[in-house]
Amino acid sequence: FSRDSVLFFYDESVAVSGVRPASVPEHGGAVVTVSGANFAQTFPSALACRFGGPGGALAAGTWLSADAITCLAPAGRAGNTSVEVSVNGVDFTSDGVQLEYRAPIELRAAWPTLGPCRGGTQLVVTGAAFREADAMACVVGGVATPAAFLNDTAVACATPPMAEPRVAMVELRVDGVSTTVRAHEPAVSAVGGSQAGDALSFAFLADELITSLAPSFGPAHGGTTVRVAGSGFVDQPELSCRFGTHVSP
Repeated sequence: FSRDSVLFFYDESVAVSGVRPASVPEHGGAVVTVSGANFAQTFPSALACRFGGPGGALAAGTWLSADAITCLAPAGRAGNTSVEVSVNGVDFTSDGVQLEYRAPIELRAAWPTLGPCRGGTQLVVTGAAFREADAMACVVGGVATPAAFLNDTAVACATPPMAEPRVAMVELRVDGVSTTVRAHEPAVSAVGGSQAGDALSFAFLADELITSLAPSFGPAHGGTTVRVAGSGFVDQPELSCRFGTHVSP
């Protein structure tokens, strides 16, 4: 044997205990956070994730702490695959923690396309590949609001308040990953809330204000035509008045 005495360092065994989000789209590109133990920070870094068994796709790891790293998920086939970690680029864990590759979530439309700045408009986002088990939120103008699962093609959420009128992007966040690009072109709104382009949008308008009614009373059987004066009204097919619980066009 040689007598050069080059050092080899024995480190604590690395372990993987979890991965978030638990699912990513088949086309990849999502940042996943891998949790575990004894993730060593080395210079230069050899930290890597392997997606699948031996020979699987490799992705460079970014060290966060001894308990967590991030990696960019590559493209993969629908189904589950293991995620393993190496700190030296050679020896990988064998803990078998699973990541699901799923059909990509699609966005198709958001309705209505406009509402008041005070928020609270019930927004329905339609698309494909929604799942009830997913942790979902709508992100409207950068503000997250809880999303309620309706079915595999629709979720509902309330718009947040906005300080002033603006057109805001509408995203759907699933397990921490945002989807913004539409699969198909829906109709374009006639007022500010255009949905042309690659992203859904919602137009926040100045809050409507009623100043007077003429006449201000009428017979119990109804049918009186009432002129409503005020501000913030928009000429839209959905324009309506509500008398108590009754809605009239």
